[in-house]
Amino acid sequence: MAKTDARTESAMTTPIHVISLTSATDRREAFSRSIEGQELDWRFFDAHREPVGIHYDEAAAIRHHGRPLQPGEIGVYSSHAALWRQLVADPTTNQYLILEDDVIADWAAIRMLCAIDYAAEGMEYLKLFYKLPSPHLPDRRNWPVPGFYVVRLYGKPYGAQGYFITKKAAARFLELYNDAVRPIDDQTDRFWENGIPNRCLFPFPIMEAYRPSTIGPARFAGKQTRAAKMRLRADRMRRKIAFMMDRALRR
Repeated sequence: MAKTDARTESAMTTPIHVISLTSATDRREAFSRSIEGQELDWRFFDAHREPVGIHYDEAAAIRHHGRPLQPGEIGVYSSHAALWRQLVADPTTNQYLILEDDVIADWAAIRMLCAIDYAAEGMEYLKLFYKLPSPHLPDRRNWPVPGFYVVRLYGKPYGAQGYFITKKAAARFLELYNDAVRPIDDQTDRFWENGIPNRCLFPFPIMEAYRPSTIGPARFAGKQTRAAKMRLRADRMRRKIAFMMDRALRR
């Protein structure tokens, strides 16, 4: 593994793609002001409102996740998947930083992180934030510089507000998750299924600005089918077993 100073002084600059609806002018203006003068390679990605290049089957979503996906969830899913496809086809880089437009960022930390070659570090997918407390184990200490840590997540932490992703992880996610049967962050959290460790940097270099959800409370409505409950129970067991096994190996 390269030394820390070699990583952080690299000439690499990771392209940053910020998912944002074209109609979200206030968000775009706020984000643009926040990143102004940071000398980062960034651009807005026009978020999708409809599924593009993915398949959504409501019956399959109910069967796997226990409920239909809301229109906003489908648009978010389609937008992230589109950027994965773009990355796989992009001849200029091996990795992207994907952000949503409602993040508040420590741009000095982001500049440092954008200089890292994640494939060379064996880190194909790295979250910068998650929403819910989750069982975790330490993965790397004082990485990439003292004071930062990487943890592996074993629960359902949710959150796709910001993450680094390599071509390898993007191709794997596209291979498994072109069918939108769960929200996008629920899919990428399925480490036992996709083989991509669910890692996150801590302390978080970004956070989500509070705004009322545009997806709405309807996503919590309705009763789950018995089959969906059984699938969710099996998923919980897989996460728990993986956590217990990895914790035992560290002793």
